[in-house]
Amino acid sequence: MNRDFGRVKYIVAALAMLFAVAVFTIPAVAEEYVSSPQIPSVLTESSDTYQAKFASAVSAGIEADNPVIRNYARLRVDILNAGADYSLAQACDMYDYVNSRWQIISEPRGPLHVASATETIRSGMRGSGDDYSVFLSSLIGSLGGDMRIILSIGSDYAYHVFPEVCIGSSEDEAMENLNYITARYGCEKAWYTKETTGGVSTYWLNLDWIIDGMHTAEYYRYGNNLFEVNTYHPGRPYITTGTVTIIYPDGKWKDTTLKHGYYQKVKGVGKLYE
Repeated sequence: MNRDFGRVKYIVAALAMLFAVAVFTIPAVAEEYVSSPQIPSVLTESSDTYQAKFASAVSAGIEADNPVIRNYARLRVDILNAGADYSLAQACDMYDYVNSRWQIISEPRGPLHVASATETIRSGMRGSGDDYSVFLSSLIGSLGGDMRIILSIGSDYAYHVFPEVCIGSSEDEAMENLNYITARYGCEKAWYTKETTGGVSTYWLNLDWIIDGMHTAEYYRYGNNLFEVNTYHPGRPYITTGTVTIIYPDGKWKDTTLKHGYYQKVKGVGKLYE
């Protein structure tokens, strides 16, 4: 009997030691906004390999053509915004739905692991900025919106990822959509990106996530006052970007510098300021 009791004590002690070793050897969770060892420390030609891999991971995660994602998005469109054609109002419904429920969980496996849209649904909308961008792009893309994802790597090699939705190929169309944003959300300004290629301009709306108190006003390059930063709406001020990588749903990507502007009404007249 005493011999059996001794064996039990030995087994319990051994299990306790194994548990302690397991706990203290779990890798630390990487923060979304700190430097990652998977991002090259020097932005040389080797960064192309990283960008290509990241673009491939993003493209694989976007599931705009998946019927499950399309039905998931349709069920979350406000009945007042339903219709045969896609509209920015539907994109805003997706933005509101996701931002009101998203829970930030950093990815310990590094930025090259991006959750697919269906994986994010199974996780209860938990994940990093990469996952958020892919998920929102999948929802809006499934409804008919044109999306792209921006990868910004700072001078300290910290990175941030956020999505944009296309709001027109003309100034009038962009102004109409930006006016909708200011009216729907009651904001003074709505920020956008303007890209001109071959003489043709395209306008994109910032759909970066809302994280109350995560950043000070100085974090933002444009509109850097706390009122603008803390106001909830699509088209909030952009982070300091510099040279960025634009990634499209099909996996194509390019390095460029974004040109930002904002829409604002002055004495009842709306105008684009660049």
